[in-house]
Amino acid sequence: MTSAPPGGANVLTTSANSCLFLDFLITVPAEHRQRMLQRPSCALFIYRMLPPMAQQITVQLIWKGSFPKADDVEETKSIEGQLKLLEELGIVRRKSGKLVIDEDYKRSFMYAAMLGATQISSLVMETNDDKRRGKDVEKKAVERWDCILRNKNARIRDIWERCDRHFTGSAARAVCVS
Repeated sequence: MTSAPPGGANVLTTSANSCLFLDFLITVPAEHRQRMLQRPSCALFIYRMLPPMAQQITVQLIWKGSFPKADDVEETKSIEGQLKLLEELGIVRRKSGKLVIDEDYKRSFMYAAMLGATQISSLVMETNDDKRRGKDVEKKAVERWDCILRNKNARIRDIWERCDRHFTGSAARAVCVS
């Protein structure tokens, strides 16, 4: 389905594979796509972008080397569609009539699954000791309150001293004497 924006160019608004990224990946030359399948971060990302049934097929092929046949005709058509997608992506190949998962993808996916997304993405996680940070915040809060209370006490003391001077002066003595 396409729509014409004000500029006049057609823009793809839907995807044949429920994901524009997968549509793009199919158009990438096989050698470039293979290099992507060899990288753990790319393999995990591609897996996450696959439709749920394609994910199930991928995991079944990685762990068991096969997957069970569907009894329902509709499910069989759906599985065939997902297998076609996996073949177009280069994740699955037919070898002697049997489905085989790409070894580079399998190795990269397993490595990514064992390490986790954070480690394979090469992101550096900031490690702050939450307890230490909490103690620092508490210490600063206590210091701030002490400062506020000292300031308030100094003001109150100053007001009392002024009142005391005012009322103990000559006008106060005249009031008390009369």
